Amino acid sequence: MTGVQTCALPISDPVFGHDVAFFVFTLPFLHFVRGVAQGLVVVGALAAGALYLVSGNLTSGFGGSLRLAPAARRHLTLVAAVFFGLLALAAWLGRFDLLVRPSGILYGASYADVYGRMPWSQAAMVVALLGVVASVAQALTDRNWPIPAVAALYLVTL
Repeated sequence: MTGVQTCALPISDPVFGHDVAFFVFTLPFLHFVRGVAQGLVVVGALAAGALYLVSGNLTSGFGGSLRLAPAARRHLTLVAAVFFGLLALAAWLGRFDLLVRPSGILYGASYADVYGRMPWSQAAMVVALLGVVASVAQALTDRNWPIPAVAALYLVTL
Protein backbone atom coordinates (compact mmCIF):
# COMPACT_ATOMS: atom_id res chain seq x y z
CA MET A 1 0.00 0.00 0.00
CA THR A 2 1.42 3.29 -1.02
CA GLY A 3 -0.16 6.60 -0.32
CA VAL A 4 -0.10 9.60 1.86
CA GLN A 5 -1.11 9.18 5.46
CA THR A 6 -3.07 11.96 7.04
CA CYS A 7 -3.52 12.79 10.66
CA ALA A 8 -7.14 12.94 11.81
CA LEU A 9 -6.35 14.87 15.00
CA PRO A 10 -7.91 18.32 15.23
CA ILE A 11 -5.58 21.28 15.18
CA SER A 12 -5.91 23.39 18.31
CA ASP A 13 -4.50 26.76 19.24
CA PRO A 14 -1.63 26.80 21.76
CA VAL A 15 -3.10 29.51 24.02
CA PHE A 16 -6.62 28.28 24.80
CA GLY A 17 -6.54 24.78 23.32
CA HIS A 18 -9.64 25.30 21.18
CA ASP A 19 -10.18 23.59 17.85
CA VAL A 20 -10.02 25.66 14.67
CA ALA A 21 -13.76 25.14 14.20
CA PHE A 22 -14.38 27.13 17.40
CA PHE A 23 -12.80 30.20 15.81
CA VAL A 24 -14.51 29.70 12.45
CA PHE A 25 -18.03 28.77 13.52
CA THR A 26 -18.68 29.08 17.25
CA LEU A 27 -16.96 32.39 18.01
CA PRO A 28 -18.76 34.42 15.29
CA PHE A 29 -22.08 32.87 16.34
CA LEU A 30 -21.47 33.78 19.99
CA HIS A 31 -20.59 37.34 18.96
CA PHE A 32 -23.81 37.51 16.94
CA VAL A 33 -25.96 36.23 19.81
CA ARG A 34 -24.30 38.62 22.28
CA GLY A 35 -24.75 41.57 19.93
CA VAL A 36 -28.43 40.82 19.35
CA ALA A 37 -29.02 40.32 23.07
CA GLN A 38 -27.22 43.54 23.94
CA GLY A 39 -29.24 45.46 21.36
CA LEU A 40 -32.49 44.00 22.69
CA VAL A 41 -31.54 44.94 26.25
CA VAL A 42 -30.80 48.54 25.24
CA VAL A 43 -34.01 48.87 23.21
CA GLY A 44 -36.00 47.21 26.00
CA ALA A 45 -34.52 49.54 28.63
CA LEU A 46 -35.33 52.61 26.52
CA ALA A 47 -38.87 51.36 25.87
CA ALA A 48 -39.41 50.56 29.56
CA GLY A 49 -38.06 53.97 30.55
CA ALA A 50 -40.43 55.64 28.10
CA LEU A 51 -43.38 53.64 29.43
CA TYR A 52 -42.43 54.50 33.01
CA LEU A 53 -42.25 58.17 32.03
CA VAL A 54 -45.67 58.11 30.36
CA SER A 55 -47.29 56.18 33.23
CA GLY A 56 -45.93 58.53 35.88
CA ASN A 57 -43.57 56.04 37.53
CA LEU A 58 -40.64 58.16 36.35
CA THR A 59 -40.86 61.85 37.18
CA SER A 60 -38.39 64.68 37.12
CA GLY A 61 -38.11 67.07 39.99
CA PHE A 62 -36.62 70.49 40.51
CA GLY A 63 -33.01 70.69 39.33
CA GLY A 64 -33.26 67.77 36.93
CA SER A 65 -33.45 65.04 39.57
CA LEU A 66 -35.28 61.88 38.55
CA ARG A 67 -37.60 59.98 40.83
CA LEU A 68 -38.53 56.38 40.14
CA ALA A 69 -41.24 54.27 41.67
CA PRO A 70 -39.71 51.33 43.61
CA ALA A 71 -40.92 48.72 41.11
CA ALA A 72 -39.62 50.73 38.14
CA ARG A 73 -36.28 51.27 39.90
CA ARG A 74 -35.94 47.57 40.64
CA HIS A 75 -36.81 46.64 37.04
CA LEU A 76 -34.38 49.08 35.43
CA THR A 77 -31.51 48.14 37.75
CA LEU A 78 -32.05 44.45 36.98
CA VAL A 79 -31.96 45.34 33.28
CA ALA A 80 -28.63 47.07 34.01
CA ALA A 81 -27.46 43.81 35.64
CA VAL A 82 -28.25 41.91 32.44
CA PHE A 83 -26.40 44.58 30.43
CA PHE A 84 -23.32 44.24 32.67
CA GLY A 85 -23.52 40.45 32.22
CA LEU A 86 -23.45 40.91 28.46
CA LEU A 87 -20.45 43.23 28.81
CA ALA A 88 -18.70 40.47 30.77
CA LEU A 89 -19.50 38.02 27.97
CA ALA A 90 -18.09 40.49 25.43
CA ALA A 91 -14.85 40.75 27.41
CA TRP A 92 -14.64 36.96 27.67
CA LEU A 93 -15.15 36.57 23.92
CA GLY A 94 -12.66 39.38 23.27
CA ARG A 95 -9.84 37.20 24.59
CA PHE A 96 -10.41 34.77 21.74
CA ASP A 97 -10.52 37.57 19.18
CA LEU A 98 -6.89 38.36 19.95
CA LEU A 99 -5.90 35.07 18.31
CA VAL A 100 -7.61 35.74 14.99
CA ARG A 101 -6.99 39.42 14.37
CA PRO A 102 -3.90 40.90 12.74
CA SER A 103 -1.08 41.82 15.10
CA GLY A 104 1.32 43.91 13.10
CA ILE A 105 2.18 42.13 9.88
CA LEU A 106 1.13 38.69 11.17
CA TYR A 107 -2.20 37.22 12.20
CA GLY A 108 -2.56 35.83 15.68
CA ALA A 109 -1.65 36.74 19.20
CA SER A 110 1.66 38.45 19.83
CA TYR A 111 3.55 38.54 23.10
CA ALA A 112 1.85 41.83 23.99
CA ASP A 113 -1.58 40.32 23.26
CA VAL A 114 -1.04 37.27 25.45
CA TYR A 115 0.67 38.98 28.38
CA GLY A 116 -0.79 42.49 28.12
CA ARG A 117 -4.19 42.62 26.47
CA MET A 118 -5.57 39.30 27.72
CA PRO A 119 -5.12 40.18 31.41
CA TRP A 120 -6.82 43.55 30.82
CA SER A 121 -9.66 41.77 29.08
CA GLN A 122 -9.99 39.47 32.09
CA ALA A 123 -9.97 42.51 34.38
CA ALA A 124 -12.77 44.08 32.32
CA MET A 125 -14.70 40.83 32.62
CA VAL A 126 -14.29 40.81 36.42
CA VAL A 127 -15.38 44.45 36.69
CA ALA A 128 -18.44 43.75 34.52
CA LEU A 129 -19.34 40.81 36.75
CA LEU A 130 -18.91 43.14 39.71
CA GLY A 131 -21.38 45.38 37.89
CA VAL A 132 -23.90 42.53 37.85
CA VAL A 133 -23.54 42.13 41.61
CA ALA A 134 -23.71 45.90 42.21
CA SER A 135 -26.81 46.24 40.03
CA VAL A 136 -28.61 43.47 41.91
CA ALA A 137 -27.54 45.07 45.20
CA GLN A 138 -28.90 48.43 44.04
CA ALA A 139 -32.16 46.77 43.03
CA LEU A 140 -32.59 45.30 46.51
CA THR A 141 -31.54 48.38 48.53
CA ASP A 142 -32.21 52.12 48.47
CA ARG A 143 -28.63 53.05 47.62
CA ASN A 144 -28.00 54.95 44.40
CA TRP A 145 -24.22 54.73 44.05
CA PRO A 146 -23.38 51.09 43.06
CA ILE A 147 -24.17 51.26 39.33
CA PRO A 148 -22.48 54.64 38.67
CA ALA A 149 -19.43 53.54 40.69
CA VAL A 150 -19.02 50.28 38.78
CA ALA A 151 -19.71 51.99 35.45
CA ALA A 152 -16.89 54.46 36.19
CA LEU A 153 -14.60 51.61 37.22
CA TYR A 154 -15.45 49.76 34.00
CA LEU A 155 -14.60 52.82 31.91
CA VAL A 156 -11.30 53.19 33.76
CA THR A 157 -10.55 49.51 33.15
CA LEU A 158 -11.19 49.87 29.42
